[in-house]
Amino acid sequence: MAIPFAPLSLSSFVLATITVVLSVPVLAAKPVEFAREIRPILSDTCFKCHGVDAAKRKGGLRLDQKKEWFHPREEGTLVVPGKPQESLVFTRITHSDPDDQMPPREEVRQLTPLEISKIRDWILQGANWQPHWSFVPLRRPALPKNDNASWTLGPIDRYIGQRMVEAGLHPAETTDKPTLLRRVTLDLTGLPPTLKELDTFLQDTSDHAYERAVDRLLSSPRYGEHLAVDWLDLARYADTDGYQDDEPRTMWRWREWLINVLNDNMPFDQFTIEQLAGDLLPDATPEQRLATGFLRNNRVNGEGGSIAEEFRVEYIVDRVETASSVWMGLTTGCAAVMTINMIRSRKVTSTPSLPSSTRPRNPEPIAVMPSRLYRSPLVQTRDASRKLPGTSNSLTTAPGKRWKRNARDCSIAPRKP
Repeated sequence: MAIPFAPLSLSSFVLATITVVLSVPVLAAKPVEFAREIRPILSDTCFKCHGVDAAKRKGGLRLDQKKEWFHPREEGTLVVPGKPQESLVFTRITHSDPDDQMPPREEVRQLTPLEISKIRDWILQGANWQPHWSFVPLRRPALPKNDNASWTLGPIDRYIGQRMVEAGLHPAETTDKPTLLRRVTLDLTGLPPTLKELDTFLQDTSDHAYERAVDRLLSSPRYGEHLAVDWLDLARYADTDGYQDDEPRTMWRWREWLINVLNDNMPFDQFTIEQLAGDLLPDATPEQRLATGFLRNNRVNGEGGSIAEEFRVEYIVDRVETASSVWMGLTTGCAAVMTINMIRSRKVTSTPSLPSSTRPRNPEPIAVMPSRLYRSPLVQTRDASRKLPGTSNSLTTAPGKRWKRNARDCSIAPRKP
């Protein structure tokens, strides 16, 4: 009796070949990280039908949650650590029958052989599931083994050296002193070195010449100005309100605070607290209240026909989204209208502790925040006035009024309680 034979298509033949090759239980030399290498693959190819959207979810299966991966199902367990051939996920993505293969054949985005190999290696290595990186507490890792002491001058060099060994690379030769000074000066201040700085560096032939140059650059006001650029972008800083009017606003005093604390090397925990809740600290100083200008950097609509309540909510959402993306490494914009994994919509839209002023630009009361340039003369004038007989406050004098006017020009609006 003749047995019917249906020739395999080219795609089925390639997939069957991949399945056979990947069935050989050989552990990968390099550990596969779920968060860095596996989740992005799933996000591209699987979450569309097996993700957070309940309306589009098929088979009642969610691949964005850990409990689904290791929970036994009627047709099998999705992942059996160390055993790809017993893992439903692996057998479905390598299935020889196009009707049972995942992703479905009609999907444009299909898994590549390399991606299938990574999933297999991850299962072989124990299927270590990891949450989103922003939810993982920071831990100081162990330093890589240093087999090339001449390559490393510090702890960071060990990581660079390890990666270079993996890539079969060798470090470049040590550069000349003028180039070295130019690189470090541009890196720390954003500016090239002056001829005088270059001459001083070249004349210093000691072993600590480079360290002295770095210390000088770190103590330069230009260091804080250069370092502040990235944070100003994160804080959505601008000197105008935005929207259609785009009127000027007085926010530069907060920018000056940022530059000053970066030059002062303020600890990051204090840096965080003061910008989010500096005005709520016990006996808050003017500078700590000023720090909360971070929350007032949002766009402001001063158009006469705008609806106050609409933009009050918009400002709150903007502040929540900015604070979460800056400090949590997590965007919450979409969660304002839908539930996404660990973020519920009600948590985003119910944050009454954040400022919610609806008045345009810098509303009263205005906090007088003299800059460092004016603070010392202002204090000296005030103290001197108290020592003069018959004078209660020299700020009423012409010089005093001038200092007070300059201080007012440095003002910034506090956030509304």
